[in-house]
Amino acid sequence: MKKIMFIAEKCLACKTCELECAITHANTTNINDAIWKVPQPFPRLRIITENGKNKILRCMQCKKPKCVEVCESGALKQENGMVTLNEEKCTGCWNCIEACPFKSIFKNELLNIAIKCDLCNNKEKLACVASCPTGALSIKEVN
Repeated sequence: MKKIMFIAEKCLACKTCELECAITHANTTNINDAIWKVPQPFPRLRIITENGKNKILRCMQCKKPKCVEVCESGALKQENGMVTLNEEKCTGCWNCIEACPFKSIFKNELLNIAIKCDLCNNKEKLACVASCPTGALSIKEVN
């Protein structure tokens, strides 16, 4: 299973990773096309700055994910160590958002569903990692 690793000291908080994530999930490679997509694409990770330090909010692929435990609709599952979200089953109850200790599940209030990192649908190359200009993001294979 893959995990996204983050080196805060290398991060410029340029949010290129967020932008590339949203573009990728809009099923395009062109930012102009992504802007006009309906529904508007959302990034599945966030870069924030707290107390002068850059942090990344992304799914940590917990071994015992609390988000899966509280998901009443069955939209969140853990398969082969990876936490997946079936957006069609999500009812927008936000229980998963409140349960996530890493604040890494986000609201898409337009669609009334939760949004989380899907590791680019388990592709080998992750959009956020590939777009990071400083190498602050990388992929690590873990058991």
